Order: sequence, then C-alpha cells, then structure tokens
Amino acid sequence: MFGSCLAAALFAALLTGTVFTAIRPCRCAAAQSNQQLAEGSTARVGEGLTHRKDEVSDLGRDVDRMGNASESLVGAHQRLIRDVSHELRSPLARLNVALELAANRQARDTQPRLTGSSGNPTG
Repeated sequence: MFGSCLAAALFAALLTGTVFTAIRPCRCAAAQSNQQLAEGSTARVGEGLTHRKDEVSDLGRDVDRMGNASESLVGAHQRLIRDVSHELRSPLARLNVALELAANRQARDTQPRLTGSSGNPTG
C-alpha cells in the first residue's frame, strides 16, 4: 500500500514538472504580449521562442505577426490623422482671412454713412 502511494506521488510530481515546463513558453509569450499591450511598445516574442518546431513557436510567430500588423495599422492611422489635419488647416486659414477681410470692408463701408458726407457725425 505504501509503495503504491509513493509511486502515485512520484508520478504526480513528474507530471506536474512536465506540465509546468511545457507551459512556461506560453506564459512568457503571454507576459510579453501583455507588456506590449500595456506599454504600446514594439516588444516581440523573439528568437528564443520562435526557433522551436512546435505549437508554442507557431503561437510566438503569430503573436509577432500580429504585433507587426497592429504597429503598421497604428502608423497608418497616425499618418491619416496628420494628413487630414493638414488638409483641413489650409482651407480654415483661408476662410478666417476672408472673414476678416469682409469684416474690415464692411466696417469701412459703414463708416461714411455714420459720419455723413461732411465728416461730422449725423448722430
């Protein structure tokens, strides 16, 4: 009885060690992807994980591809916002100048009517 309990405990310890060793790369990949999301950085899984030939390395390569794609999309979004901002700024500046010129012209046109032809206020 004692021998079978000892064998079961030994088997459980070996199985636990094997499982923890097998999932360690997944935990590293998850930690790096969480860091990337939190910091908005360009952290990648890297060669330490992707050189293997198993599902974990496939996951690492997929995470790297996803990071590259999201970085590219964010860059394209920032360029679009910058371009739209520039394109809107020029017409708005022209409109502001036109409004100011119109206001100045209107002020000049109404001044002679207020002062009359003799230059004295008609009050």
